[in-house]
Amino acid sequence: MSLITVDNVRLDGIPCQVQIEIYPAERGAREGGLQLEPDYDADWDLCKVMDRKGYDAPWLEKKLDNKKVEQEFFDVIDNWLADQSDRYAEPSDWQSPRYW
Repeated sequence: MSLITVDNVRLDGIPCQVQIEIYPAERGAREGGLQLEPDYDADWDLCKVMDRKGYDAPWLEKKLDNKKVEQEFFDVIDNWLADQSDRYAEPSDWQSPRYW
């Protein structure tokens, strides 16, 4: 698990920064060829939305209440992480957060 800041992203057209927590993909426990635990895909959670100068921006985070804006924003972060795949995970492993 790592906490990173993503600069130069846009939320509803407004430049901002976000802090996300990244969970790497993990293989579940196995014994004697039997799978004892499920495998876990790489995942991420949104921790904080900040303005472009790095100050907390709760007013900007409220824009995520709109489902269309939320989905577009999550797609941007998923694509950014896919571009960083050599550092964090395989691009196909990323799943947007379901709860936060």
